[in-house]
Amino acid sequence: MAFIRLMLLALATCLLWTGCPPADRKADETKDKWYVLGESRQNSMDYKGAVEAFLKALETNPHSASAHKKLGILYDREEEVRDYWAAIYHYRRLLALRPDDQHADIIKDAIQNCQQELAGDVGPIAVDQVTARILEERDALGQELTKLREENRKLTEALAQAGGGGGGVNLPVLNGAGGGQPSQPPRPEPTVMPRQPSEAPALPRAGAANPGTATRPTTHVVQQGENLYRIATRYGLKAEDLQRANPHVNARTMRVGTILKIPPAR
Repeated sequence: MAFIRLMLLALATCLLWTGCPPADRKADETKDKWYVLGESRQNSMDYKGAVEAFLKALETNPHSASAHKKLGILYDREEEVRDYWAAIYHYRRLLALRPDDQHADIIKDAIQNCQQELAGDVGPIAVDQVTARILEERDALGQELTKLREENRKLTEALAQAGGGGGGVNLPVLNGAGGGQPSQPPRPEPTVMPRQPSEAPALPRAGAANPGTATRPTTHVVQQGENLYRIATRYGLKAEDLQRANPHVNARTMRVGTILKIPPAR
């Protein structure tokens, strides 16, 4: 009799510290209003609406393994919202929160399939080697930025020379009266100081248009409840493109206050 009382006391203590059993927690997750709305939208094939609802469910309960599972499946299987990076993230969160999920083996296979899809355009290599491709693209962007800076420097100098006379733009005369050779362009007035080679060319403000150049990437400070997918959607990008522009950022451990580079929309 004393042994039974001891067991009941231990059980009561366990429930006091751990709360409801896992099955009950799973049931509570699926009763969340946003989760229920997400299932309804998914059943009606409104996949974008379903993703939005399940993300809201995660804002309410970041430990909702059920919501992570739904999002992983949507991002993986539905072309309308397909995003393999996001699918892998939510699949892994599911396994971390619920390692004994009844579909754990299927989920692990799905993660491998998503990784293969991401690595497919660079050959049958390990997914970790995709980082090399991201670094190459970053270097290419750096070269493009250098080219834009040079074009901007030339344009700035041309504008300074054209406005140096104070009386409008002085352009060379081509095939003027008398049929002579085109005249040489006028030299800038002494008041116009030439740009020193050591001076860095003026860069356009982020988001401002500049003739002959592409719009420079802006930045975004991560806020509470945001992830790569939601930020990418806000700027009309894919999460994969946003990840490539920020290879140093880990989508799973990204914190509030992280500064992300927003690449130009393709």
